[in-house]
Amino acid sequence: MTREEIIEYIKYNGRYTKDVKKRLKKLLKKYHPDNNRDDKDTILVLYQVKKELEEGTLKNTNYSPSKSKSNVEDTSESYIYFIELLIKRLKNKRIKIDKKIEDLYKKMNYHYEQINNKQDEISFIDTDIYELEEEINDLLKLDIVDFTIICLILIILFFLLYLNILFGIVILFLIIIEIYYINSRRKIYYEKKDKLKQIKIIRKNVKKEYSIYKDKVTILEKDEIELKKEKRRINNDISYYNHQLNKQKDNSLTKDTKKTFIKK
Repeated sequence: MTREEIIEYIKYNGRYTKDVKKRLKKLLKKYHPDNNRDDKDTILVLYQVKKELEEGTLKNTNYSPSKSKSNVEDTSESYIYFIELLIKRLKNKRIKIDKKIEDLYKKMNYHYEQINNKQDEISFIDTDIYELEEEINDLLKLDIVDFTIICLILIILFFLLYLNILFGIVILFLIIIEIYYINSRRKIYYEKKDKLKQIKIIRKNVKKEYSIYKDKVTILEKDEIELKKEKRRINNDISYYNHQLNKQKDNSLTKDTKKTFIKK
């Protein structure tokens, strides 16, 4: 927007009323660099108009669509002041973004540390699970062997009972001992099965915590990308406004030199 278009839009008639202030505020919000990155010049003109309105130095000029956007080349001190003010605000915003990125890295490092801890924990749990499963399998194999032994002993028992009752009683006693031993081992077997079940539940919970930390890191990485994009945009805006500022200062210096030369 040109200076004339702004004055026409805010309907300024020589008085800085609440309605004029409201319309100007709406334009400032619309053309702020955060909301409008395609038009970096209008905000500079808006700041200058705002300054002149507040100081009561704004002259009511008639709007002419045929006028070019020469306002960007305005070399007034207030114009330069507001470019510097805008650059300062952008730099402050960049500092805030740097602080956010720094805090984000701290969170990411914490989550990475937790992820590594959870990975180690899962690794230890997997080792325990493997060892328990091996022990349970060994107990099952022993059960098969013991069942075979009992069957053989029973055959021998019947044979000895037929030949000699005393030897049959001894064999029966051995069978009772074997059954007691099998029962004790079965008790150990079920204890290990319960322990295995509990460890698997723990592993599931640890895995869930691991996934939560991974998801948090993914979100933080996306935030990091967005913050860095925002920082790049701000750096580009700062470069642009610095260029405008230097151009305005050079123009101002040139005009002052010409005035001095004319006076001489």
